[in-house]
Amino acid sequence: MATTILTGPIEIPTAATVSFVESHLPSGATILEVGCGAGHVAAQLSKRGFDVIGIDSDKEIVSQARHLNIRIISANWPDIDVDRVDAVVFTRSLHHISPLPEAISKAQNVLKSDGKILVEDFAFHDADLAALEWFLTVLRSRKGRELVSASPNDFVTTLVNASNVLNAWRQDHDHDLHTADEMALAIGAVFNIREIQHTPYLYRYLVDVLPDTREATSFIEEIYSEESRLGKMGAFPLIGRRIVAKAE
Repeated sequence: MATTILTGPIEIPTAATVSFVESHLPSGATILEVGCGAGHVAAQLSKRGFDVIGIDSDKEIVSQARHLNIRIISANWPDIDVDRVDAVVFTRSLHHISPLPEAISKAQNVLKSDGKILVEDFAFHDADLAALEWFLTVLRSRKGRELVSASPNDFVTTLVNASNVLNAWRQDHDHDLHTADEMALAIGAVFNIREIQHTPYLYRYLVDVLPDTREATSFIEEIYSEESRLGKMGAFPLIGRRIVAKAE
């Protein structure tokens, strides 16, 4: 059983993802997480009593996650054979996986008869000028300037330096990524979609450019709450997407 306790900014998005998964599955369910990365979500779900297998195509990241004492496999989805599970969870990975129909069909094949597919991803086409300008105010705020440490190649650096933030966003995202509509359509062709949630997402771009400190964690928690509040008010669209679907 994993015992790692997360610290730093990664706590906030990890907790949000874990809460989403936990709210839709019974205790002790078997989970296959596709795109598990460094294993943060898988480790926390394991601590809560779920039986988790993580899959990621990045061998280096998988190697780094070995210390978490959870089952993580270096493999490309859908080119892998696994036992049947209660849920297949795509954590911000499905927009990369092609061909999309095969990725969804594979999920159907490995699910038990009453299994679920849970997808956490984003609708990059829905990001508008209001949302990106708000995020710029975050990056340019006093706390943002004090805490954010981004390299020249980081997207937040590109955004801060862009003369047209909407064009910069589109140039960074409008290539070889499945849209939220495409993902929902592919899922709906195989599964019965029960729910589609709109959630905060821009705050996640801060995780990798903040230090591993309590102050930075509090900062990202504040930004998460503010993005959620403004999105619910209609100030700008929430581009995060969560899809809950069940086998037909």
